[in-house]
Amino acid sequence: MSRRITQLLTILLVSTTTIAEADYWDSGSWIDTGDARMRHRMQFLGDNNLIKAPLTTWPLNTVDVYTSMPTHAIDPDRLSPHLGALYLDSRELLKSGLEIGLSPIKVNISGTTETDPIRGFDDGPRDKVNGYVDGTYTGKYATGRLKLWGIYSDDERYKLREFIPAYMGETNEFRFDESYLSVPLGNWVITPGAQTRWWGPGWDGSLIMSNNARALPGVSLQRQSSRPFETPWLSWIGPWSLTMFHGQLESERFVPDAYLFGMRFTFKPWETVEFGLTRNSQWGGDGQPSSLSDFFDVFFNVSGEDKNTVGNSLAGFDVRWRSPFMQNAPFAVYGQMIGEDEFSYLPAKFLYQAGAETWGYYDKFKGSYRFYLEYSNTVSAFDDILNPEFNETFNIAYNHHVYRSGYRYQNDVMGHSIDSDSSMISVAAMLDQDNGMFWKAWFKYADLNKDETGFNTIAPIGRKLSLLGVSMETSIAKNYRIKVGGFLTSDRRPNRSTDTGGGVFASLTAAF
Repeated sequence: MSRRITQLLTILLVSTTTIAEADYWDSGSWIDTGDARMRHRMQFLGDNNLIKAPLTTWPLNTVDVYTSMPTHAIDPDRLSPHLGALYLDSRELLKSGLEIGLSPIKVNISGTTETDPIRGFDDGPRDKVNGYVDGTYTGKYATGRLKLWGIYSDDERYKLREFIPAYMGETNEFRFDESYLSVPLGNWVITPGAQTRWWGPGWDGSLIMSNNARALPGVSLQRQSSRPFETPWLSWIGPWSLTMFHGQLESERFVPDAYLFGMRFTFKPWETVEFGLTRNSQWGGDGQPSSLSDFFDVFFNVSGEDKNTVGNSLAGFDVRWRSPFMQNAPFAVYGQMIGEDEFSYLPAKFLYQAGAETWGYYDKFKGSYRFYLEYSNTVSAFDDILNPEFNETFNIAYNHHVYRSGYRYQNDVMGHSIDSDSSMISVAAMLDQDNGMFWKAWFKYADLNKDETGFNTIAPIGRKLSLLGVSMETSIAKNYRIKVGGFLTSDRRPNRSTDTGGGVFASLTAAF
């Protein structure tokens, strides 16, 4: 990211801290990544101007979403029956999440016969068998969440570290992923803990921050209410949000105990458009400069007085545009470009993504639907955005000559799940029925590690992978919800015959 953009984000943070609204002392709970049904509903309301907050930076702040839902001049009786019911039900659900006290304790058990190497926003089982106990307490000045996981995994990639030091981590039988303490401070929320993040408009991947990797422990700072500036010279930005985090990577990697800093600024100058600017940087760690001044050297893209400060940064932008013609044919197009390098203080060597989606309500099936088509490419291209000539360069994305474990955590890339030097096209359909059943069907074709060299943890020697799947989730009794699904695969690797297979998975969640 250019120095000018970085400085703009810094100025926005400093200036707004002094004018932060002081009337949002409700506890700052979060709407997690991984729930495709919830995201579909939030986006459905947002595209009908019933949620004003930006919706491409997950987890969403519950206070922000709730307070951005208009209450004046909104008559649910004037909305369609489905939209009116969704609006009222969502407001009630969000409000209940902010009530003081202990939320229902959730207990989950999930399993799969085969793990899917290409994860999207929808959160399928990460391991062969996993389960958790999840409890959240909302107080007047803070929210605390404890989520204890138990894991049985057949992922043995960490054993390759003995031969290739770039591999990292090890399988933990017990985890505290997605546990946190969230404390509002004026119109900001500080959250130490381990949260999963999804930054961008894509459904099957984000090029810079997705829930493909496990939750990274650290501390985050995020604006709680995205209400627009009141000053005329900045009010044109519209609703906006700024989030930052600083996390600690694992010890078992090529550069042990490296840090990761991330910053994202989103804004909606018009109801139909949402922009995002993002920058993430690896820095420090054993054997690397790790002082505060070294952090600022990495942050501002300078090499420091000793010319020895090194950082691994990714930066870029994304946009989602929704058609203003909502009555007859609602649709949206979106895109994301993330630079793995810089040229003249601007991102360069881009990874890119483009997609389109449409949605509506289908009376015959009594539910809302969404279709999307998405293409992603992690082969570095477009060396100079000011002179955009297409020039593919391999072994750049998510890799680094010093931080040789790359932009990964526990052997999974923190960006798009296809990892480096890969492309994927996907199409999916979702149906959210009024009776509580949620269906999703998808097809993905991925050409992984195209040059068959370099470091790619899901396709070390190349791989062409096709997946066709379907899932369904529904309530089976009061406070019990089940999700089941299955998929077929066609997996072709160099100098091998095509391997066909598949898997089934199931998940049961109970609330007490």
